[in-house]
Amino acid sequence: ISDSLHHADYYACDSRQTLKDLSRLIPLSKENSSILHLGTEMDSSTISEKNDLLKILPFDPYTTNFLLHVGSAAWYKNRKALFHSFIHAHANLPDHNLKLVLVGPEPQKEELEDHLNNWIKSNTGSIHCLQNLPENILGELYNYAQALVFPSFIEGFGWPPLEAALCGCPVITSPQGAVKDILKNQAHYINPLDQDLINSITLNVLQNPMRNFSIPQIPSNTECKISYFELYKKLINELNY
Repeated sequence: ISDSLHHADYYACDSRQTLKDLSRLIPLSKENSSILHLGTEMDSSTISEKNDLLKILPFDPYTTNFLLHVGSAAWYKNRKALFHSFIHAHANLPDHNLKLVLVGPEPQKEELEDHLNNWIKSNTGSIHCLQNLPENILGELYNYAQALVFPSFIEGFGWPPLEAALCGCPVITSPQGAVKDILKNQAHYINPLDQDLINSITLNVLQNPMRNFSIPQIPSNTECKISYFELYKKLINELNY
């Protein structure tokens, strides 16, 4: 990819960070590049009956206090920091009966120190792992979660924080990918290397719940398509000349 980059006529970057990386790799790209954010939408269909949702989920999202993470167990997702912040909040808020919902794989061996592994074994039922969920079910989780905690070291774009924000879910995230470009001050930003900060912000969000903030202006799929269509027209017109 690096060897081929300099052949492009134009560079469409999905985030400010990508544009910055591109400028570092291909300095001459600055005159022929721009940011085109990808579209973010959620399935707007609703679950007709509460019982239908409870048949799919192993807990009641309407009555359960839970933190949410959506993503894989890859190293850059930094789920170890998520586990630490959850255990910290669980210990400090015993009356919340707090749960952690992972839309992704179960905690993996490489993510768990002895302390984490022992805690999980001693607190069975505190972590729910869900996979291959229909999008409207994921939307329900965003709707009722106390917060999405997303402490990634790096992201290409970063859809889950944007999806969560669309649903009015509080977002605790590192400013990676396009997240800060789009959400601006509509998220709680953390340093993925600062565990104390992650713990503190997560605890504060749980103690001071707020879901009535304004939904940020997040580009839709249609807006993304229009942006690319206009770019293609521009390039074709230039080539014709």
